[in-house]
Amino acid sequence: MPFLPDTPVTIAYAVALCIAAALASRGGWAAVPVIAVMAANWLGTRLITATDAPAWTAGALDITSAFALIVAWSLARSMAVLPVAAIFLLMVVSYVLNDIGVIGRETMWAFADLFAYLQLIIMAGTPWRPGAPNRLAAVADGSGRTPAVARAGSRRLPHS
Repeated sequence: MPFLPDTPVTIAYAVALCIAAALASRGGWAAVPVIAVMAANWLGTRLITATDAPAWTAGALDITSAFALIVAWSLARSMAVLPVAAIFLLMVVSYVLNDIGVIGRETMWAFADLFAYLQLIIMAGTPWRPGAPNRLAAVADGSGRTPAVARAGSRRLPHS
């Protein structure tokens, strides 16, 4: 199989990745880790399919991608990083099922493609700019931004 996309499905994913990266890039530097990991993972996956490498190599690539995103999350705390990392770990299940002979290679890649498109939807649809979702996430992780949310809520609630 060639390295460059040559079927409608592989070309569609490459185009979707470019569109999702463009949409995510509107968030500035906060989106860079997810964009970089998704692009690197796509290149690695193309290499795996081009060389017809065993399924465990795809699993290792996705585990590495998830780990890279978790490290990036610990540095930047972007909201979309953890769901995308979790989906990489879900993909590993399809590789294990292929390795133990429960599903075929085509089915394995079908599950991986489905999860990859879900990742692109999360990446492209995340509000990367500061705003209410990011403030609420900051409160949830204890970063000390509680007063901003409390002020916003106190303006809406009647004082008794």
